[in-house]
Amino acid sequence: MKPIPENTEPAVLVGYLGRDDVLYCSRACATARGQTKAAPVDQGQYQALAERGTTRGQLVCPVCGSEYPLDWSEEGDRP
Repeated sequence: MKPIPENTEPAVLVGYLGRDDVLYCSRACATARGQTKAAPVDQGQYQALAERGTTRGQLVCPVCGSEYPLDWSEEGDRP
């Protein structure tokens, strides 16, 4: 019998991180800025990147202005 993983919550996809360290809301928006190989990023990955200073903190897509589905649990966690 396989053990049940402790964290069974599905990852929430936040957006796509381009090589320019900018987060885009979709592959289409990333491609519009020439970031064809943008990688999908979930909320946990984004928070880790923001804490390390790897990505620029932002709450809206720089191409279309869509808001990211980020759930900041504590005040002061916002980039």
